[in-house]
Amino acid sequence: MDIQLVDSSYSARKVEGLRDLDRGVWNTKLRNQLAITAGGWADDRARCDKWVDSLVHHGASGVAVVCANHTAPLALAAAAGARQLPILTVSPRVSWTELADLIHREQLDRLREEVAWHDELLEHISPRTGVDHTARLVRRLARQIDGHVLLVDSQGRPTVTAPEYDRGHVARCVLTQARSAIHSIATGALASGRLDVGNLEVRLAAVGTQLPRSVLVTARVAPHEPSLVHALAHATELLALRQYLQETHRAEQRQRRTASALRSAVFQLLVSGEIAKAQRVAGALYPSVLRVDQVRVYILQVRPAERNDVADKCSAALGEEALAVRCPINEEHVIVVAPQGATDSPDSAGTLLGTMVAEMNDWSLGASDIVALEWVSQGYRNALRALASARQNPARAATYQGHQCLVPTLDGRAEHWALSLLAPVLKQDRAERDALLETLRLYLEVPIRGVAQLMGVHRNTVTARLRSLSQLLRMDLEDVRARAALSLALELMPSGVAPAPSLPLEGERLHLADLLATAEVRQWARSLLAPVPDELMTTLQAWVMCNAHTQRTSKQLGRHPQTVRAHLRAVLPILQRDLVSHSGDRHLVVLAVAVLHGFAIPEPRALTDEVPRQRTSSLHVRGYEGTVTALCA
Repeated sequence: MDIQLVDSSYSARKVEGLRDLDRGVWNTKLRNQLAITAGGWADDRARCDKWVDSLVHHGASGVAVVCANHTAPLALAAAAGARQLPILTVSPRVSWTELADLIHREQLDRLREEVAWHDELLEHISPRTGVDHTARLVRRLARQIDGHVLLVDSQGRPTVTAPEYDRGHVARCVLTQARSAIHSIATGALASGRLDVGNLEVRLAAVGTQLPRSVLVTARVAPHEPSLVHALAHATELLALRQYLQETHRAEQRQRRTASALRSAVFQLLVSGEIAKAQRVAGALYPSVLRVDQVRVYILQVRPAERNDVADKCSAALGEEALAVRCPINEEHVIVVAPQGATDSPDSAGTLLGTMVAEMNDWSLGASDIVALEWVSQGYRNALRALASARQNPARAATYQGHQCLVPTLDGRAEHWALSLLAPVLKQDRAERDALLETLRLYLEVPIRGVAQLMGVHRNTVTARLRSLSQLLRMDLEDVRARAALSLALELMPSGVAPAPSLPLEGERLHLADLLATAEVRQWARSLLAPVPDELMTTLQAWVMCNAHTQRTSKQLGRHPQTVRAHLRAVLPILQRDLVSHSGDRHLVVLAVAVLHGFAIPEPRALTDEVPRQRTSSLHVRGYEGTVTALCA
């Protein structure tokens, strides 16, 4: 036998001598096949050169030679080495069938490695969150080539290096000597390059097409085999795809942040009563919200970790039909402003939010009543009250109904009293008046920090406005009963107030105590507080006497502060009002307690046209532990 071939089916067929090669019988039939020879002719260098040339020319994968000591004949080894044709030495005891099985197993192992490699590439394309897939791919590539891999940015700085333990030495050597080539590839002058750095063969390839480009650098002691070059090409394509996806993701994140900031700005303008400005800012983006007369405000309470995703989901689902924003005060709240039509049919926002709450066991939803567009701030406050009720509701959803409202029980003098109380503020110019009134409305519902965030102004600005309000109204805004009176006055004040009425003379002044001294008001107070047990009512009275201060209340009652807080929290499911946090829920409760138990409500010290330039110390009553008469003096 001169030579045999093993084809893809591993069946051997004999070729009769060199004449078949000379006549070109094989043509392309040798492609991807292994030539097998007994080696009797392999000592003749001339014949070896001719045979090996023919095998290489026709695409043979290699040559297997039978030899006793597993040492290929020198002439054949030289000829094959010069032409980079692989030689497989076979023992005479090995049959061709066993050889075919061996080759078959090797090919299967190689295929399994390629499948595993492609599976890993697919995993990088569809990545798991929280994993740096670029570094993971670079490390995988370094293991495959048994060398070093660096991913260099467009400025020539290594961003990922593998293996990490040899980062300093190899990175410095390669980057120093390949600096010029890296710059040429990064700027687009070259697509790839090869150079020798010491005993390392270094290959460089561009990642992506957008200039300036990153560069993938590989270095290994042995030359890069064709299979490794092919793997590097795949890795470069995948890295380019990863970079494109990351840049797309960053652009999407920037767009989301911009849209979220725009929605927040629009909401802050609506809360501040700047309807015209809000329409100019986002009239084209949310025309259905800003071109209506009435809206409903929803507040969805979710887990803080979910809030951003929920807000984005609401914005995507509602589109132009409603305005969904992240609450600037509470990290658990998502606020939705939905337009309302002439009918009472449910809006799309309410349907969507109701479905979301029904699917999640720990979410709650509060909805305001229908309010005018210029009263979005009032709708927000009402939605907060409804949310407090929803948290105690098995359905975890509630709509503000205005239950237990004091206003309907008051007589016709109420509006006059409200305008008289607020007259010093109403006399200011329109811009100053609106800013002060809106600041006061929000301050009665949320802390100073929340007011600043809702209105989009600095905290110091809010503090300055509150100082001006205290001076104009001649009232201590830190007194819970004064805040309750102001809250009632704002609720009574009609919308679209004209120029302020003239201030009444001292003898003509109408006191809130006179307004509340009616049978209807006392019946309202009894109805509101009737469900409260006696023990909780005792705590509630002392709490109002002590200006809603827990520590003072605990000293007054001789109880631990935690007990006082527990009693106040116990009132929430009974009255559906939160007395612990700084909210407007406490105002009606304070007024009801004052009516039933004869507590005085602070009034302005004097109603004259002259406004004091600075606050006096009498406006602040601190450290009080005495009777309610002293507190109200």
